Amino acid sequence: MIFKKLTQNKVVKNFSYLTLGSIVSQLLMLFTIIKITNVLSTDDYGVYSFIIAQGMLLITISELGSKPIIIRTIAREPTQSKDIVINGSKLRLITIIVIVLIYLIYNHFLGSLSLGQLWLLGTYTLVNSIFYLIEDIFLGHQKMYYPSLIKSGINLLYFLVVMLLPISLFSIDNLLLSYVFVSTIQTILYYYLLKKEKLLIGKRSNFIYSSKNLIIKSWPYLALMLLSLPMLHMANNLLDINSSKEEVGYFNLAKKLMGPVQLIITFSLTAIFPNISAMFIKDTEKFKMLISKGIHIFIGLTALFCFSFTLFSHDIVLLVFSDKYLPAIKVVQLQVWFLFLNGINHFIVIIFGAANREKQIYKLALVNLIISAPFLYYGSLYGALGISYGFIASFAIFEFYIWYQFKRKINLSISHEKITWLISIFLFSISYFMSNTPLYQKAILVIVFGGLYSRFLFKSFNSLTTYKVEK
Repeated sequence: MIFKKLTQNKVVKNFSYLTLGSIVSQLLMLFTIIKITNVLSTDDYGVYSFIIAQGMLLITISELGSKPIIIRTIAREPTQSKDIVINGSKLRLITIIVIVLIYLIYNHFLGSLSLGQLWLLGTYTLVNSIFYLIEDIFLGHQKMYYPSLIKSGINLLYFLVVMLLPISLFSIDNLLLSYVFVSTIQTILYYYLLKKEKLLIGKRSNFIYSSKNLIIKSWPYLALMLLSLPMLHMANNLLDINSSKEEVGYFNLAKKLMGPVQLIITFSLTAIFPNISAMFIKDTEKFKMLISKGIHIFIGLTALFCFSFTLFSHDIVLLVFSDKYLPAIKVVQLQVWFLFLNGINHFIVIIFGAANREKQIYKLALVNLIISAPFLYYGSLYGALGISYGFIASFAIFEFYIWYQFKRKINLSISHEKITWLISIFLFSISYFMSNTPLYQKAILVIVFGGLYSRFLFKSFNSLTTYKVEK
């Protein structure tokens, strides 16, 4: 009965599509990175991963904080699709031109990228920014099958390019050029499917009016994004300035290995957002009750996943990478629990966004910046491991503040609150300090703790689905 309920639930189906697609994509990207790291030196891999990270930084800025607004708007008013795609693309083009010019100045004084690498960076940013805009339209329509399918296919294409590329042509610039090429194909396919599925609907408004309206609605998220840049996107810059490209490589290798964790957290929240945005308008009481009963399930499942990942991270790095990347092991183990904390914060921001509390989001981001900035800067002086300790310490402190504000502003009483946090701390401690134990002992730990905690979470989920049926 419960399985049938799950398979018929729209949120669960969307989450399943995105999760399956992300698992396939991450496996392909893992094999791709293994080949790249085996051929390139640690310094060259540091440069390659730094440029990709800078592309994501510029893409994030080019979105102007509009992602949640676009998804929420399409979920509530599907006829806005055509206007957002056409005028949104124009707005992003203008924004990218401006931020690339600013980046040129930054690179001149603090960076070290060549002119060719800067050109590839700008092209990659433009192509993928438009891609994410179109993806937001699919997500707003709650059509998440195509995003998962196309991403998997494109990652397969890039995997094949890297595997078939002759060693004589294996260079940073050629890898980046290939990445830009497959990203362009991905964007074209997305736009084609958007039209084929007849999701490009409605009328196009005046560009100035449409852009102004989008920016006004998005400004709290824009402020949030700008305040969050040091924590979420500028670690590479701090390491590049205060440490070395080699440390940048260790840091980004850790982030690649954590890709499955990050995407599952992100996609689960992405799948939830359109549904709860509409629910907040239609049934506020149900909105509060489901959040109150459901958030500890999200925290519990995320903690279990991070617990298992941390335990086996040492074995994974030793299995698939050469000894030159051993320093990345501890970085992985710390960063995965940063993702745990940041995932909870992301969940809270999603709830505030669905409840139209954008000003509160801005205040939270400001406090987070004030707490985190000194930790991250000081940590970057000691390389990838140092900045990872900075992430954990600063976000653990911030968690007390954001959790208090979350309960107070939404007026919630969280089910199983204390025990959920205590178990999460316990799982972190066990996994971090026992990651070097024999493989069979770690397997026993996962089976025992995972089984016991999963049973508790299963009962909670059963209670939640029973409440939804009654309502």
